[in-house]
Order: sequence, then C-alpha cells, then structure tokens
Amino acid sequence: HCQKCVEFKTQRRAPYGSLRLILPPPAPFHTIALDFVTRLSLSEDGFDTCLTITCKSSKKVTLILGRADWSAAQ
Repeated sequence: HCQKCVEFKTQRRAPYGSLRLILPPPAPFHTIALDFVTRLSLSEDGFDTCLTITCKSSKKVTLILGRADWSAAQ
C-alpha cells in the first residue's frame, strides 16, 4: 500500500451488512428458473435450441426442444 493509504487506513471494501436467511421454496414448482441454450448442433429432428425449466425446490429439470428461428407465435 502507498504511504497515504497506510496513514489514513483507506477502506478497500464496502462495510459488512447483515446476513439474510434464504428460505427454501414452500412447494415444488413454486419457484422456477428458465434458461435458453442456443446454437446447439442441429439434431436429426431439426432442433438447435433448448429451454431448460429448473425447479428450485426439487431440482427437477424439464427440457423443451425448439429452433432459434421460431417466432413467439410458433
């Protein structure tokens, strides 16, 4: 550290905050995470995209195949 930092004891981080308990979801599929995986190799059925739906409680994963060129209506 430089002399000024040593002399004035400059804080290099944010002050500590209070911890907050992260509660588990109350029921399966109450809280889910959605992620798109794109630019995959083209499958035999013509799919190149996958939507993953993950339950935060049970950790169950559901996969939905799709194509990157589909519109919202499709």
